[in-house]
Amino acid sequence: MKIPLNPSLRLENKWVNAMISEVIIIIPEEEAPYLLIFDNENRPCFFTFKKEINTLLKSLELPL
Repeated sequence: MKIPLNPSLRLENKWVNAMISEVIIIIPEEEAPYLLIFDNENRPCFFTFKKEINTLLKSLELPL
């Protein structure tokens, strides 16, 4: 699922310090979801997360 961010947001943590204009959420069937972002130099960064996303999927009318 691709989520454009307009305006772009600054992400600063110990792994990334960049402006982010798009987030991609990857939802494997048997694993925790991943966030894929690209930094200013178009380098990919993957992050796992454990938050509930069923509400997001329902609001987008995607299968759970």
